[in-house]
Amino acid sequence: MSIERELKLTGVLPKLDGVSSIAGVKLQLQRIEKQINTYFDTPDLQLRRSGSSLRLRRVDTGNHVFTWKGQSQIVNGWHSKAEIELPAGNAQSILELQHPEILEQLHGIALTDLVCICRFDTTRHVYTLENIGELALDDVQVKQDETILETFSELELEALPDAPETTLQNVALTLTAMGRLEPSKLSKSARALAAVEREIKRKVQSS
Repeated sequence: MSIERELKLTGVLPKLDGVSSIAGVKLQLQRIEKQINTYFDTPDLQLRRSGSSLRLRRVDTGNHVFTWKGQSQIVNGWHSKAEIELPAGNAQSILELQHPEILEQLHGIALTDLVCICRFDTTRHVYTLENIGELALDDVQVKQDETILETFSELELEALPDAPETTLQNVALTLTAMGRLEPSKLSKSARALAAVEREIKRKVQSS
């Protein structure tokens, strides 16, 4: 288990084409990938109520990943949480989850009790910031079946555990100034679930 620390910024995202450094830190585009992110929970949202989440991320490169995340602590847009991220092979279903480290975190919840609570498709531009961490520019489509409920973009800076704090904050300030950005208190999964809940409420009111 590791501790993930991320800064999530939303608003008008900066154009990074041709940018080679940020606050004096070398920036390099590593890859562009397509993701399908599916989050699972019990119908009464036991995981969400405990502050944790369970995800299967399928990537067009074939590097699928199962991820469990613990309760998030948020300070000035920085999200810190425990994380277990393990390879999923070519898994297409949560029923293929076999990793004891993640299963232990479910605290007795059977995989057969889990349902898809939200899904979003992401086009992600992944950059490395030398000795600082990884920068991801995400364009997100929240979907229910194949209907797009909402679209949004996010800039995410994931810090290395040993990233120098002063340099990290300088990078964060420079990124914010490059676009009309502000720290987000919500994760992408929380925003996606909120969109799904609004759609459910809309359907109930119109029926």
